[in-house]
Amino acid sequence: MATPLNYKFDVPHTVSACFDTMSSEQFMLDVLEQTHSLHPQLVITPTVHGVTMDIQRSFVGDWPSFVAPLIGESLEIQEIRTWHYTPGADSASGTLELRVVGQPVTMAGTMTIQTASNGSRVEISASVTARIPFLGGKIEALVIEQIIDGIAAEAAILQSTST
Repeated sequence: MATPLNYKFDVPHTVSACFDTMSSEQFMLDVLEQTHSLHPQLVITPTVHGVTMDIQRSFVGDWPSFVAPLIGESLEIQEIRTWHYTPGADSASGTLELRVVGQPVTMAGTMTIQTASNGSRVEISASVTARIPFLGGKIEALVIEQIIDGIAAEAAILQSTST
């Protein structure tokens, strides 16, 4: 079973400015700091019309009792973002893959930045899957809650950035 995740937010910047910011090292470092990521590792590889970002990080927290034994002391995440943008275009797009290291929990989806009346709209559409008998749905809901908190932090950083 997979659980869908859909999140949208608007920013007062052009598609080009959003792409430049969201694909930058400084933006991701700010996100990693804002989300209290531990031991972050970030590798950004430019492509012809975009960038690939390999992000690894850990989290600690007070996890619900039904999942705490599976997580242990910390939760390690590997995330791959691939952005594509052609200069001058009215949209940018990308893919997003996330996995919980050592657990059968994954997320796969798409990201888009499109021109909107007040600047740009960023949309993330994904599917979270936890292949853990009896607990999968609960874990998916917990993962989505954590991911939405992270996306909201990214949105706040992007909205406060002057371009």
